[in-house]
Amino acid sequence: MEEPGVIYFIWNMMIKADLTILKQRLINRKVQGGLSLEAATAFVEQSDSYNVERTLNDSADADEVWQMLDDNDYVILHEGGNF
Repeated sequence: MEEPGVIYFIWNMMIKADLTILKQRLINRKVQGGLSLEAATAFVEQSDSYNVERTLNDSADADEVWQMLDDNDYVILHEGGNF
């Protein structure tokens, strides 16, 4: 339902990161959740890796793109849109 004077818009943002860093972060989370390092690594390789790779490689273009650095800081790569 449209409301008078209200403007809606969609803004897409993507955070890119090195695949190795993302996998390690996922493994660390699983270990913190109680899995052994071996079980966490196997889980990530069998399950989460597919989603991570698909997201990094097959996502649609975003309005704003950031890069996660090795030190967990972020830099902006692309900022689009005119308001």
